[in-house]
Parts: sequence; C-alpha cells; structure tokens
Amino acid sequence: MQLVLTDVGAAGGGPAYEKIVVRPSPAGNVAAMQVDFFTTDKHITRHITVDDAAGLLSLPFARAHLQTTDGDLHIRVTRKGNVLCSEGRPSVPQRPHPRAHDRAKSHHLPADRPSPLLQALGIQTRAGKVRSARRAKFHQINQFLEILLSLDELRKPRGTLHVVDCGCGAAYLTFAAHHYLRDVLGLDARTIGIDVKEELVARCNALRDRLNYTGLTFVRSTIGEFVPPAVPDVVLSLHACDTATDEAIALGIRHRARTILAAPCCQHELRDQIRHDAMNAVLRHGVLKGRLADIITDAARAAVLRLKGYRCDVIEFVSPEHTSKNLLLRAERRSSRPLPGAEEDYAALKAAWNIAPTLERLTDTAVDPRHP
Repeated sequence: MQLVLTDVGAAGGGPAYEKIVVRPSPAGNVAAMQVDFFTTDKHITRHITVDDAAGLLSLPFARAHLQTTDGDLHIRVTRKGNVLCSEGRPSVPQRPHPRAHDRAKSHHLPADRPSPLLQALGIQTRAGKVRSARRAKFHQINQFLEILLSLDELRKPRGTLHVVDCGCGAAYLTFAAHHYLRDVLGLDARTIGIDVKEELVARCNALRDRLNYTGLTFVRSTIGEFVPPAVPDVVLSLHACDTATDEAIALGIRHRARTILAAPCCQHELRDQIRHDAMNAVLRHGVLKGRLADIITDAARAAVLRLKGYRCDVIEFVSPEHTSKNLLLRAERRSSRPLPGAEEDYAALKAAWNIAPTLERLTDTAVDPRHP
C-alpha cells in the first residue's frame, strides 16, 4: 500500500510540500508508517503512528493517489473545490503479503542478516554483519534506494524498466538498484552500467555472473559516445567526476530519459569562471570560492534541466555525517518545452556570475545571457 499526496498545503495557508508519500514502516511495525516529505529543496523521512498518518488527509491537497494490490484510487480537487474520484487497476506488483519476520527484508537491504549482494561487495561479513569500515557505504546504498522508490516512474504500470548508470565505477549502487528493482519490487528491470575503465567493467561483469543477476550488463564506453538501446526510464550518475556529471545529464536529456538522478563529485569547471563584484569578499578565499562554485555549478545544472522540461529538485543524498558529497539532482521529465520561468532564471544566473557551463554546450542550450 502507498498513498501519494501532491501539491499539499499547510493547515494555515499556502503550499507546504510538493509531495507527501505514505507507506507502511519498512521495519515491519504495523502500528507505524513511513512518511516522506518533499519540498523544492529537501527530502525528509519520518516514522509516525497510523493515526498521525491518517491526519495528513486533513491538509489541503490537489491530488491523491492510493495504490494497493487490489486497485488504485485517484482523487483530484479542482480549483472550484470539486472532488473528482476514479478507480484503476493496481499499479503495484502483486506480491504475497510478507510475514512479520520477513517484512524488513522485503523493503530494504538487510543490516543484520546475510545478504549475498552485500557480502559480494565486501560490505557485510559472512555472519551477516555490516563491516564498521563500510557502514557509510551501507547507509549510502539504502538512502539511494529510498530516493529511487520516490520516483514517479516506479509507480506506473509498465513492462520493462530501462536503467542506465553513467560512469558506474565499482558499481555498488548499480548492483543495489538492479537487485532491488528486480528481486524486491519484482520489476522487469534492464540495467546497463557504463565506464571507460576496461578492468572495472570486466570485474563488474564477473561479479554479475557470480551473483547470477539477469538483465544487468556492464559495457566499456565513454558517456558521450554511448547510445542506449531503448529510451531510458532512469539515468544515473552517482559521483561521476567534474564534467562527467554534465555528460551524463546531457545523455539523459538527449535521449529523453524520463528520470535523471545525478550526485556530483569533484567540481572544478566554474571555479575559475565565476565573477561577481559584490562577492569579492567571498571569492578571495579559496575554500569559500570552491564551495560557492559547487553551489553555482549544481544550480546551473538544475536550471538547464528546467529549460529542457524537467522538474528538478536538489536534495540531500545522504546525511553529511556519512559523506560531504551528499547532494543529488532529482529530475523528472514533465514537458518537451522549458518550464515556466526557466529561461529567465537561467539567463539571470549566467549574467550574475559570468559563467558558461559545460552542460549548456553539451545540450545546445541557447539563452540570452543578459538579465531579463
């Protein structure tokens, strides 16, 4: 069961959340619910009682989508306050209801029981315990799976789900995502990991064979030269260095990917470009200039995605206590045209900081750099 509320207003007035997702607690506690709150810049997960979760329905919302294994219920509230309801076929996989002791396994990778995948990745011991030195990676994987589950694409009835991971490296998250999509959610996922290092690709394919994972392939290729065999439902770029993140986003845009998830790594491109007379007191300090350049780089990427018709949120990937590289761009395709205000926002950003981002060139984005 899952309930999705969109355009949710605060009890006292204007919009508070873009989306609220309510689902049973992954820990198997029947008296608790997991609730994910999404704003334009944050993703917060809380565990609350069933009664408190029911109380969320008292907030004003524009749409509600209830998914169960028996069927779906759609509710839309018009601007005049009229409530429209419709029913549909179930859009969640028909799976047997898990027994109490199996519930944790069916919702996340296990933390305290043997997992062939986690053991093969060196995250877990043979006894099923997470290694202390790999605990940050374990948290990163599980948080990534939570973000993956929030995507609209995974809640739509479909046949094959096509996933492309750009610059997959050692492919920890590639393996985790593929395992979760196929073995836990029961989806027909076809995942391709691409990387330029032949040794890494060979190692990942060997591990795939050892785990006997079907539908998963690793190929040696640059991001710019790779052509997906089908329109990607999800394009991933997780800690690809510097402009490799831009190349991955451009690949997603070029092939009209439905969803793009990009977690930037080291970012140097705009550091030497940014200029702003009013910010000289900041820019003269190398550390502050570097952090500011990171923010402007990701802001420019999000702005270009909006120009290409994607709704884009910049959210925390994992808690800063686990890694400082904790931002993620989550973009979902909404239109073939720029979103409202996207052109003005991007033009103003370029003019203010005197920048020419790589993503603009890779996507043939032409915007007047003068402030509107």
